[in-house]
Amino acid sequence: MNMKKKIAFILILPVAYLLISAPASAETLESTLEGVKDQVEDLVIAKDEESVSELGRRIETFKKVFEFSIFEAKDLKIKLLGLDDLSEEESVWRESMVKKLNNFLTYYEEQKVGIEDTTEINLEEIKALASDFKKWRDETYIPVAERVNEFLLIHQEEKAIGVALRRWTRINEDIKKLEKAKIKGVGELRELLDNAGSLISEGESLNEEAGAIFQKNYILTSTSTATSTASSTIPEGSLVINATTSSSQLESATSTEESATSTLPISHPSIKGLVEDSLMKIKGAYQVFIEMSNLVRELLN
Repeated sequence: MNMKKKIAFILILPVAYLLISAPASAETLESTLEGVKDQVEDLVIAKDEESVSELGRRIETFKKVFEFSIFEAKDLKIKLLGLDDLSEEESVWRESMVKKLNNFLTYYEEQKVGIEDTTEINLEEIKALASDFKKWRDETYIPVAERVNEFLLIHQEEKAIGVALRRWTRINEDIKKLEKAKIKGVGELRELLDNAGSLISEGESLNEEAGAIFQKNYILTSTSTATSTASSTIPEGSLVINATTSSSQLESATSTEESATSTLPISHPSIKGLVEDSLMKIKGAYQVFIEMSNLVRELLN
């Protein structure tokens, strides 16, 4: 394979992995979160219709809510455990989040069992349970899920940047050879590659900024207390939903949960935005690679 064909092959390599994989987990989580939210709200605001079929429908919907909730919590846990090359502080923080997610999973399973006996639940009770669950989820689960998702996004983008840098390096080595051989048109390829390098560098800086904010706001401020608070996220047995669970009991348990998560700082609004901006820079670099691929085709003609 001659030099031109070799660099053409490198530049034409598929870029779909980078362009669609980095945000995939975020989109999956967000769609699942929205699905749960919509179903819970449907239970809360639905017009009461005193019939066996309506009660059965709402109970089945509530069961689906727990199934979706279990899926999303497991998905976050698996992705967290799959991360490597974490710092000691990040590992401690991850452990605390995994413990929280495990407690959430236990809680969801208990709630699902608690509504199995349909003879003990009426429409008014299922609506009250859904309302209490929505409040607990909004105030307790969602903040943790959002923090974990931001952490995952930062690390996924870091890997995407690494892939782009390795691609840039391989192309750069071949362009050097073309420059040495004084191939016509290689100067334009060099300009394009420099542009791609600038975009990658900008994307890397944006993601590093997001990581620094996350580190300051969550990792460093929570690792000292995460281990002690994680075990108390769901007081064992205190939130089992059944026909006899009163709103006051659930409210009391929820207040315990709120105190356990109060150590988590308020989310910095720019973390997700910074990662998204970084991703756009990396996508831009790959668009430049595609442009280089088209130019190489012209040079070969």
